[in-house]
Amino acid sequence: MNKNFKRNTALILGGLAVGVAAGMLLAPKSGRKTRANIRHGARAGFDRSAAFWRKMRGRHEQPAEFVLDDEGILSGR
Repeated sequence: MNKNFKRNTALILGGLAVGVAAGMLLAPKSGRKTRANIRHGARAGFDRSAAFWRKMRGRHEQPAEFVLDDEGILSGR
């Protein structure tokens, strides 16, 4: 890896850590409520992404609505 990539990665991670720390310190809720909100948000995001992938997998398994005929022209089934 080149030096710029490592430096940029370190700066991004450092900025992320500072941002999280500042957000926790300045949060209007208690630590317990903030952690519960983070946990709830993470679980909801995971559930939404899992539902999205199940939906996409189902679309992949369905046959196409249109196919090419012998002459290479799209035709409906």
